[in-house]
Amino acid sequence: MKNVFPCRWSLTIASVAFVLSACGAASNGYPTNEDVKAWHTRTASNGYFKLRSVEITNLDCTTPTRKEMEQLTRAAAFMGAKPEEAIKGAVKCSYTVNASFNGVDEPFLKTQGYEVSGLKLTNQGFMRVPKGDGYEWEGSTRRLPKKAG
Repeated sequence: MKNVFPCRWSLTIASVAFVLSACGAASNGYPTNEDVKAWHTRTASNGYFKLRSVEITNLDCTTPTRKEMEQLTRAAAFMGAKPEEAIKGAVKCSYTVNASFNGVDEPFLKTQGYEVSGLKLTNQGFMRVPKGDGYEWEGSTRRLPKKAG
């Protein structure tokens, strides 16, 4: 009896590669300045600083490379997600951030506010995720650092 497993495996890999190249972010668009701003507005505050304002400029997004998409697919499968959903809308973005934060004034914690001016973030991952009947963009960077580096 002939072993057909290697042939099926090669066909599966070829199919996944085709899906990755055909279903990249270009078919779903890229996040807008408002999408990136909304992500940072939801996630930039923490127990020490509260986001007061954020501005996104020079937004430039691209589709991840084939290797990055394959890694994303494997990670999604490991986490139990469907690869098709994981790669839907996955992009890498670079942009400039201007933001201001208020410090926290609590009885045992006092922090000074600060501003971020002209901070260039590169290769930030964003992905469209289901939310209600639609989708929203989620990023990989939750907090904005005080300075580059």
